[in-house]
This record gives sequence, C-alpha cells and structure tokens, in this order.
Amino acid sequence: LRDYMKAYFSFNEAIKHQSDNWKIRENLMLASLASNKYKDVIIQMEQLLNLRNKSNRPVHLQELRYLVDVITTDHKESTSLIKSLETLLLKISNTITNNHEIFDIIANFYFNLNNYRKVIEYRVKEFRAIISLPNWEKDLKSIKNVTDSSNRLLVAHQNSEATKSDIYSC
Repeated sequence: LRDYMKAYFSFNEAIKHQSDNWKIRENLMLASLASNKYKDVIIQMEQLLNLRNKSNRPVHLQELRYLVDVITTDHKESTSLIKSLETLLLKISNTITNNHEIFDIIANFYFNLNNYRKVIEYRVKEFRAIISLPNWEKDLKSIKNVTDSSNRLLVAHQNSEATKSDIYSC
C-alpha cells in the first residue's frame, strides 16, 4: 500500500504540470483507487471523461463498477461521496448513451440506495441499448445479454411498488 501512496503523490504532483495529459490522469485515478481515495477517483474519472475528445479512451467500467459497490455499501453515510458519484454517473450516461454496461452499473448504484424507480429507469435503458445493437438476435452472447437484462428488469419491477401502468410505460 505504501507504493500506491508514493505513486498517488507523484501523479498528483505531475498533474499540476500537465493537467490535460490523460495518461497521468489515468494513472492518478488507478493510484487513488488503490489508496482508497474515492473522491479523487471520481474527480479523475470526470476529468478523463472531459478529455475523451483528445484521447478517445474508454470509460473504465471495471473501476467504475468497483467504485459504485464500495461507495454504496461501505460509505453509505457519506452523502457528499454518494452525490459526487451520482453526478459522475449521470455525466457518463449523458455522454455515452448506448453502452448497456454503463446503464447496468448505474442501475446497481440506485439499487444499493433502494431507489427502485431509478433502477427501473436504468434497467429499461440497459435493455434498449442491448436490443439496439445490430444483429443482436444472431449473436449468442447478445441473446444472453438480452435475457439477463430482461430478468434484471423483471426483478427491479418486483422489488418496486410499480403499478401496471408503470410497467407498461417502459
């Protein structure tokens, strides 16, 4: 852990000199994550999202999923951390509108916070993103994604207090 802290401080110093360098930001994000500095991870993910036009780097889905799990289970009492993460997730979903994995992560975020209306909203978006892929019905992995997404949407409806009209409005 001490090496991660050294890396964190080194990258934090480097970013002061090259604030638009996505490589430094990415490494700072990873060092922050390894050092449990979650607020800094959120900041760096947001900055990386802002730099996408320069680097065309993908969103770090694995790290984002981990961040959602850690913050919504171990740090539920930190409302500022929850709010910062929610802002980041919404910014990501507004920037990248067709990635079903992002919608799955956001649905998990709201599920962990017991906000079932939002869970349903993002499960629907996840499902629609999958079925909007060309020729999804001809690819076995895509078919599995559709059925898994459908099952998650069903569970979300069962956990919520949704009415029939809510369900049909999806």
